[in-house]
Amino acid sequence: MDPQDAGALVTDTGDARTDLQNAGERLLRAMLTPDHMALHRLTIAELPHHPELQRSWRDDGTGQAIRDAIAAYLAERDRRGDLRVPDPALSAHQFVMLLAAEGQVRSLRGVQPLTNEEIPQIVHQTTDLIMRAHHSRQSL
Repeated sequence: MDPQDAGALVTDTGDARTDLQNAGERLLRAMLTPDHMALHRLTIAELPHHPELQRSWRDDGTGQAIRDAIAAYLAERDRRGDLRVPDPALSAHQFVMLLAAEGQVRSLRGVQPLTNEEIPQIVHQTTDLIMRAHHSRQSL
């Protein structure tokens, strides 16, 4: 996913659960592409010899743009009273990391592609956790 595309990651339809699930599915599918996962495996394999690769991977701007877009969405939902999100940046980080970690582990770091049923399941479970953590009376 390109950093310029990150701003359009979350579409506000008025339903936070649906919005996060849609964004999560787009994000997880982008993270689990064969090329992305192959680069990730190569980076991990080369870390002992080239530790700067981790900084390059981590600091490329894309991840931060994605987290910023999700954080802005969560902050707006907090402002409206739909959700209670005291730290939108932290919640966005947790959302992305939960999706990424579960997707990477279940796909064996991209060696075994996930089925069309597994991706929505991971996204649903992650979204459900975030929604329960930040529920307001309206969102239950």
